Amino acid sequence: MPHKWNTSVTDLENSSKNVQFAPISAAIKLSGFDVVYRAGADRYKPIELIEPDNATIVNVMIMVDRSLGFFDEFGPLVMDGFTFGGAGGGPSGYTEVVDSGDGDFLTQDTLWDFKVSSNHPTKEHTLQLLMYYLMGLRTVRSEFMTITHLGVFNPRLNAVYRVAVSDIPMDVIVDVAGDVIGFSPEDIEDISRSLVAKNAESVEQQPGQGGTDEAGEMSSVISRRERQLFITSRDFGPDHPKTIASRVILGSLNIKAGNFHQAIGLLETALADQTRTLGSNDRSTMVCGYLLGIAYARAQQYEHAIKLLDQTLAAQTQALGRDDSDTLATARELNATRSIVNRQDVIASDDS
Repeated sequence: MPHKWNTSVTDLENSSKNVQFAPISAAIKLSGFDVVYRAGADRYKPIELIEPDNATIVNVMIMVDRSLGFFDEFGPLVMDGFTFGGAGGGPSGYTEVVDSGDGDFLTQDTLWDFKVSSNHPTKEHTLQLLMYYLMGLRTVRSEFMTITHLGVFNPRLNAVYRVAVSDIPMDVIVDVAGDVIGFSPEDIEDISRSLVAKNAESVEQQPGQGGTDEAGEMSSVISRRERQLFITSRDFGPDHPKTIASRVILGSLNIKAGNFHQAIGLLETALADQTRTLGSNDRSTMVCGYLLGIAYARAQQYEHAIKLLDQTLAAQTQALGRDDSDTLATARELNATRSIVNRQDVIASDDS
């Protein structure tokens, strides 16, 4: 017997045995078509055979209500039901290895996946989220540029699970991008650079701030990153891009935590390594110079800060242009540092 692919929602509502819950029953039946899309026609169960009982319908109502409450708390939505094809002629997030997949929801700072299960998220679920995030970055869509967290909402358990992207080890990100998704080395380098730049922006916005709870959390993050840097350096060597990227991120985290002298040591080493291996005009090198300039300024080493930020700004202006976001960030930091020095000179002059 052929499948009735052209069934309408009204037909489904009329076929429901429970008139009171007809719309919900129809929605459940419609989900049968999703099986065809995701698993193939051979897994299709004729929807006229799907007849949810009252307990199932009530459970669905509860989960829908929880989902609406979730959006009230974590929304508004920025995007939903998205794919990773190239938008407006831009690059695609798909590869020969991963040529399909669609995400659930984006809010301003989080990529969300909804999982209806009686269990907590699995490693497969978190891997899928990380893959979608990296594929989204590859498309260079602006909506993915503000994402700082990955999250899972389970309406069955009414539970939210959320992790900061900055807490994910860089070697894990690189391995997933290359070995799982199949990105090219150039794509992986672009993504690594983007993540370092995003962390730099976070440092600029919140230099050395945070209460006791945040300080404790940051200390734990730094400890994990220190361990990760040790492992990466041991396994790949000090000049490997993974090692250098880990050192830069650890340096930026120390700036955010207010550990300015530790940050200076890490970033000085990273800047020397990047200059030697990538050149002074590489974007990653210039981002590191910008971060080190911030560390110098926060440690009140203003002469070093102004000199390095001035050099970095000149290199960025030549390589990236005056209107590039990295160039503008360095210009802001340089102007702020000069303003501090000028105020100190005025105070010293008045005192004398």
